[in-house]
Amino acid sequence: MKKIVVAALTAVASVMLLTGCCVKHEWVPATCAAPETCGRCGEVRGEKLEHTWVDATCTAAKTCSVCGETEGEPLGHTWQVATVEKAKTCSVCGETEGSPVEFSELDFTALETFYCDYADVINDERIVACNEDGGNISYTILDFDGNEIKKIDIDLTHEDGSYSGYAARIIKDYLLISYPTAYATSNCDVVLEFYNQDGEQALTISLPIEEVPFKFIDGTFPAVRLNGARNKIEVGDTMFETIVGAYDIESSQWSDAANYQSDVPDATSELNIEDYEVVSVYSVDIDGYLAKDLNGQWCYVDRTGNVLATYADATDFTAQGYALVSADGTNYDLIDKDFNIIGKDVVSGETAYLFSGTAGFVVFDGEIYRYYKVR
Repeated sequence: MKKIVVAALTAVASVMLLTGCCVKHEWVPATCAAPETCGRCGEVRGEKLEHTWVDATCTAAKTCSVCGETEGEPLGHTWQVATVEKAKTCSVCGETEGSPVEFSELDFTALETFYCDYADVINDERIVACNEDGGNISYTILDFDGNEIKKIDIDLTHEDGSYSGYAARIIKDYLLISYPTAYATSNCDVVLEFYNQDGEQALTISLPIEEVPFKFIDGTFPAVRLNGARNKIEVGDTMFETIVGAYDIESSQWSDAANYQSDVPDATSELNIEDYEVVSVYSVDIDGYLAKDLNGQWCYVDRTGNVLATYADATDFTAQGYALVSADGTNYDLIDKDFNIIGKDVVSGETAYLFSGTAGFVVFDGEIYRYYKVR
């Protein structure tokens, strides 16, 4: 009996040796990573499959649709700039980001009664309008709905009946009004008055006339600008020359020329200003000038004198990087800082100018001044 069992086992072993480790394979289909494989014994046959690649997209790398393996990197979006009609859009996949650029007229009916050769925006949310009557100057600060926030009255008349000239600018979040305390004399002070967006006087600086190397009789005023760091207000005799001193917005400290070093480079040495009637910095954040050449054309010029674009009329750039330009002096396009047209014929008028480095534009249409904001 024992011999029979041994013989039977030997026969079974012989069959297994002849047929492999399995009586019957359980084949797992081939994949991109492995050929067809027996799930019981691991035996393989054939070759693994080729990947079925799906091309890369803006947001996904090249991917195998069978196994999910990836190769390389996503292509990334090909963005088209936002315009007044549509948001920033990828030209490949159509994905959008943000919102269309807002360009809209401000309804300031009350401002039509103002002397509107001066209008500006403070802190991108309040408008300042000026009414001038001889030596009496008044500034009215309103919100974007036309509601009056505060009226500032300044009397520049003197005992002899004369009155001083003045200059006004929006400097960061302040309305700055500068004027001499007397007219064309050597014994007066230059007064710099800073008002916040609510019309409250935040700071007054009085500079003896001998410290300011210019003459008011020539109609000039202290040249005031933000420096490159945007946290100091610099006062000088011209835009790019002698600095009298600076006011630090963060520390609320005034420093005279002896104790202050400007970090704004004197770039005019690189630019041949004899080629232009007007040369001015066209934005704190954009490196270059808005200039008017000898043929009367308005040009955007870089710091080395290269003309980047030329128009019949053009404004400075806003702090957000937008400007109005006109090819015919009547119809204005809205452009970004790379000179892309993002709004065609957005407004018409005889002349356009900028709310100083802030959020919008004033356009004179031949009858009244119209006000526009851009975001």
